[in-house]
Amino acid sequence: MDPSEPMDMYIDEATDGESSTTSSDPMDLVTPTETTQSRPASEIGLQPSLRPRGNNPDLNPDIRAQRYKELYPEGTPRWTKEAIQEAQARVEKCKPGEVVYIPALDGTDVGFEVMTERIERNKQGVAMVGIKHFLELFPAPTDHITPDPDTRHPSLIYSNLALGHKFRRLDDEEDDEDDDPTENEIEAAGESFNAIFHTWTDSTIYKNMLATLRDYLSHIKGPVTKIIAFGCNSLSSPDVDKVDRERSAYQHAFLLMLRRVLLEMAWTPTEIEILLQDPAYTKLDRKVLGDCEMTVLDSPKGFLLVDEETFVFSCDPDVPVRQIVMDLAKPVGMVWDAVVAESMALDT
Repeated sequence: MDPSEPMDMYIDEATDGESSTTSSDPMDLVTPTETTQSRPASEIGLQPSLRPRGNNPDLNPDIRAQRYKELYPEGTPRWTKEAIQEAQARVEKCKPGEVVYIPALDGTDVGFEVMTERIERNKQGVAMVGIKHFLELFPAPTDHITPDPDTRHPSLIYSNLALGHKFRRLDDEEDDEDDDPTENEIEAAGESFNAIFHTWTDSTIYKNMLATLRDYLSHIKGPVTKIIAFGCNSLSSPDVDKVDRERSAYQHAFLLMLRRVLLEMAWTPTEIEILLQDPAYTKLDRKVLGDCEMTVLDSPKGFLLVDEETFVFSCDPDVPVRQIVMDLAKPVGMVWDAVVAESMALDT
């Protein structure tokens, strides 16, 4: 979120309500005949498994839409905490070379080959090695919008959970994500974040946004015990360019402002946690953000902690945050970026 960009806000002013969802597919899968050998290196990063194994469902979009309608009548959640927990448990137990089975929305098990430590080549002949596997979450299909079999593997037509992998070039140096940051790195990253924070808080945009938040948040009817933010990106990763790192800093600064305003309300507790979920965070990020009383969570724990006393923030995430959250619980409020129309993306 750039401080000058528009944002949407949802405030829960009632005790119950209907589900509402939005997002776009974080990454389409390769077609059934493709492997990493036909994909450029730039496209082999964080992505779902390239070789899922499952039944081939009907590929006719009208038949699929009718099938979704039968499986999930209007108002039926496509996301549950139990399903996410079960899938995560399976992913945590699997080892390189094994096949892990994750249930699809139609009840069938889809198998995913664990490609961690596997070496693949792209079409330029560059060797890529799998360094990590994880649970991937992507938009659940609906009876209104269905995935295209040309862009999502047919075995995943009914899926919203898959096995994802992170790859790196084999000839690159070892991934340094697990290295502890030095004191100089911590100091420099902290100073960089503080400089952006103070520049923003001195701006007219900040003052206008502060007034807007105070107006909106005055309508909240219940307590807020935590703020959970998804997809705010890294403050320090060398894989993130300077513009995106600055945008990330503004988003985290916004979270501090949001907590400040919520704490001004008479009905809030004396403390509000800020919890963050994004696989892009480094150990350096965790330290800098921890010094600002923000805690980084491993995925998918953030989703599992959302409840009726949670305020959710998400701007341009790579996973369908709003779709997931509104199925799992009704948070007290949400801030997110502009919503893409249903006719343009799989976002409901």
